Amino acid sequence: MVRRLLVLALNAFKEAIRKKIVGVLLVFALVFIGSTNLLATFTPEEQIKMIQDVGLGGILLFGMLITVFMGMTLIPTEIEKRTIYPLLSMPVRRGEVVAGKYLGGAFTLLFNLFLMTCVFLIVLGFKKVFNFLALKAIFLFSIELLLLLALAVFFSTFVSPTINAASTLFIYVMGLLSSYLKFLGGQAENTIIRYMALFFYRVLPNFQNFNLSSQAVNQMPIPASLILKNVIYGFSYIFVFLILGVIIFSRREV
Repeated sequence: MVRRLLVLALNAFKEAIRKKIVGVLLVFALVFIGSTNLLATFTPEEQIKMIQDVGLGGILLFGMLITVFMGMTLIPTEIEKRTIYPLLSMPVRRGEVVAGKYLGGAFTLLFNLFLMTCVFLIVLGFKKVFNFLALKAIFLFSIELLLLLALAVFFSTFVSPTINAASTLFIYVMGLLSSYLKFLGGQAENTIIRYMALFFYRVLPNFQNFNLSSQAVNQMPIPASLILKNVIYGFSYIFVFLILGVIIFSRREV
């Protein structure tokens, strides 16, 4: 089983890697170069803060875009190209297909994050700065994006890529607004709005938990206990989304 998962993951990684990395790195590098030149009027301390802020924001933004547009096509592409049929005719379970595709997408995502992080560190190196807290923030970004990928893979088992992208982005935005949903659930006068807000707050993952870039840029401590808590939180949701995806895909006619 492990061997089959690795083969599926490797194939998904090879397919995805051909499409994404060059363009992403080019855009990311241009953003860094352009932002560095635009910050020439700031003091050295302000430049360093702004470069870190823009860099971390760029890593999360491009990582999110890669995740959504890659995750929404991992399984539908196999169905559209009809390559899913010879795959399922082999001794491969449908659950293994879902897990293998997710692992391949995860490898691609982490590889992209690694390369973008290298560019980020090189730019900081030109300023003779190294911020270990920024690496902690990027690590939590990776957990956030792996969770987002699991969500996209879950939707890809039963909806079209377009609906998948819209649904994934909707839940992502709602997860970023989790604190607002909690406030709305406690303060809204309309009963329906109050219960809907509380429902989304309690059911949807809180993606804001993983964003500690502000603390990293401002040199605020990021406790290891907080990182561990968020890692467990993220992987719990990943497990749930993948299990649901496996159940749905196992019952789907393709």
